[in-house]
Amino acid sequence: RLPLHGKPTARNSQPLFDLGSLPSLFWDGRVEVGPGGEVRTLVDEHLTPEMRAAFEFGAVSAQAMLPVTVREEMRGFGNTELGSIPDGDVPANRRALMIRLGEIPEYRRLFGAAYPGTSFDAMTFAHASNAMAGFMLARLTFPSSPWDRFLQGQDNALTPIQLEGAAEFAAHGCTSCHAGAAFTDNGFHNILLPQIGIANGDGPSEMEDYGRERVTGAPSDRYAFRTPPLRNVHLTGPWGHAGQYSTLHGIIDHHGDPEARLRNYDVAQLEPSLRGMLVDNVDNLLATGSPRLTGPPFEPDVTELLVRFLGSLTHPAAQNLAHLIPVTVPSGLPVD
Repeated sequence: RLPLHGKPTARNSQPLFDLGSLPSLFWDGRVEVGPGGEVRTLVDEHLTPEMRAAFEFGAVSAQAMLPVTVREEMRGFGNTELGSIPDGDVPANRRALMIRLGEIPEYRRLFGAAYPGTSFDAMTFAHASNAMAGFMLARLTFPSSPWDRFLQGQDNALTPIQLEGAAEFAAHGCTSCHAGAAFTDNGFHNILLPQIGIANGDGPSEMEDYGRERVTGAPSDRYAFRTPPLRNVHLTGPWGHAGQYSTLHGIIDHHGDPEARLRNYDVAQLEPSLRGMLVDNVDNLLATGSPRLTGPPFEPDVTELLVRFLGSLTHPAAQNLAHLIPVTVPSGLPVD
């Protein structure tokens, strides 16, 4: 959430692992696949039918359309060809990005190879976003974790402790939200996570984040955020829509007794620059809290077993992605 310049972003970045089966993306589901199979970005009226036609990989194809238009995320500030574009002119921002890419001959060649029969000048940023989706699905999908191998009949794929953790995962009702191949119900719930501003300008203090309500307009969706998938979850900290927990043990303990964890939240686990941004809205959060989290607090040994089980969802190849870093990039800029 901490950029090089400007204020912190409102939410924690989500991982890019195993996105192919997800019908909605972002914490508030602002990008989703509609009932008819069409990709919708529910906060972007600038997405044209021609752009949608470039999408080949479902919701993932549209994911990169949004962060590039946000100053705090990717667009930046200052007197640059992107920073100087007025905030409301999203089409101009995306056109400027394609102009920047088109000035590099190697990118023109690569786009031509990716979309044969379409001239670069006829492409929009949707083609770039779709290409990024293709890369993520090809290189960041890991379908054969120890848990998958266990389900396929490899009895020794899990350790005895991981098997105990799997039993606890089921016994405590975790599968009511974390189900299916990606371990998510693709729903939106208020699990009473404390809010760490700067947020999205919601509420009287303008420091709150109304979550899914920002997309649907429904007060019942206030403070509800998408159930995160759990594949490779050991690798994706900090956890929570605002990065509230610095350890997996912490976020799991929160699920065992969310109201108590909310009321007694310790800001010391946050980055120092975020510690003064805890929003005082406990009563507001409690008003729309999910009824699913009503069990007793987890005992320490149960938390540890759940952590161990979640480790079985990590594919060994996901633990080191250094091989994906290119030696050079078409722009000629240095690769860090």
